[in-house]
Amino acid sequence: MKRLRGLVAGVLALLPMLPSLGEVATPSVGRSVEKLGNGLTVVTIPRDQLPLTTFALFLGRGSAGDPAAHPGLAEFALSLAWMGHGSLDEHDVLRAIGEVGGDLHTSVATEYSTVSLSSFASKAPEALDLMIGALTKSTYEREVIARELKNREADIAWEKDDPGSLARDAFVRAVLGEHPYGRAMRRGKPEDLAGIGRDELSSAVAALLRPEEAVLFIVGPKDERLLEQVRAKFGAWSASPDATPAIEDPVYRKPLSFEKVERPEMDQIRLQFGAMGPAAGVSDRAAHLVFAQMMASGFTSVLTDELRVNRGLVYGISFEQAWLDHPSPFSLATSTRAEKAEEVLQVCFDKLREVRAGKVDDERLTAARNTLQVGIAEATATGFGLAEAEYLGYRRSGDFDAWRKLLEEIRGVSAESVVAAAQHYDPAGFKVILVGEKPKIEAFDAAGLEKSLRR
Repeated sequence: MKRLRGLVAGVLALLPMLPSLGEVATPSVGRSVEKLGNGLTVVTIPRDQLPLTTFALFLGRGSAGDPAAHPGLAEFALSLAWMGHGSLDEHDVLRAIGEVGGDLHTSVATEYSTVSLSSFASKAPEALDLMIGALTKSTYEREVIARELKNREADIAWEKDDPGSLARDAFVRAVLGEHPYGRAMRRGKPEDLAGIGRDELSSAVAALLRPEEAVLFIVGPKDERLLEQVRAKFGAWSASPDATPAIEDPVYRKPLSFEKVERPEMDQIRLQFGAMGPAAGVSDRAAHLVFAQMMASGFTSVLTDELRVNRGLVYGISFEQAWLDHPSPFSLATSTRAEKAEEVLQVCFDKLREVRAGKVDDERLTAARNTLQVGIAEATATGFGLAEAEYLGYRRSGDFDAWRKLLEEIRGVSAESVVAAAQHYDPAGFKVILVGEKPKIEAFDAAGLEKSLRR
């Protein structure tokens, strides 16, 4: 879900005072779908409001498929793919992207990877050539590799002292261990990519480029000539058979546990706590989303009101949930004064248990539904956002319209369905991570919390 900005964020602040939004317009996109001879699925979505064309290629493998010895390899390789290809060095590529009015996006998520380039519609053929070149003709110059490895090491050096990163890594390890999801979600180490060169980077990108697992979206003004070019250029793309490595469901040990991570020179304690969440295909996903929104997303949520407004214990609290093909973690995260950590956790546990027992405020429920609907509408307003929403629906259910159906389900979420979803979020099975100075975290006593959960 994209973060809301500007005017939309201002409107959302008023949502608790609004009635239910009802229908959020999701007009038919008039898509056409075809499968090329090499197995690549091509989806064309006409959009004439702006003279822009977006190519969004979604690849069916992500960081969970990285070699165990080299976590982060796919992301690093794909980021370098645009730093020189064919006869163009990285400065030539940047110049060419500027000439087509390009907006470039690459990312490697846990289960899939994305390469997207938007341009002026009139320059779409040139943008298409740039994308093909980056994917199939990257040069991976030695100097570029060395520089970007240093940049990566600098980022890692900063993150290793960041309380949020330390808490997240410890939480992921506690919940997922060495499962491929766990390796994909944790912060990297400098030695992960030691000795990596051109051959390893080329092989990593080649492993992602499986046409039979990929979907290419073209969002923009209808252009049959451009579509013919796409068929010719992407249709020539081939790869040797290579089955996607199977991923098993993670094994999770439920009993409540606490882990303390020392980090010097901290005024506060960083808290991250949660457990294993459901898979993306869960039948009542809309109720889970509304529950999370209602509990800890935005300044009108249950926990923000109680912890920040009523008690002044935190500035904010977040609810993070990875929606993946297999069960994956959810967690809440916040920071507070060391002497208040037990109170913050107790409030969170009590409020979660209240909803599990059936306490749902109608006004908050309406606000949560409204906020989610507006957020989805905003996220799908761009060419890339629409393509990503359609891809995820197709990937998980074979239905490009799944995100529209999710909107309808969100509108229909009741208090009873929120309570049913809340049964999955039992504090008695949480892993709790505390990051802070040694004397402060050692002073934390979990006995009272454990006793309260046995009541």
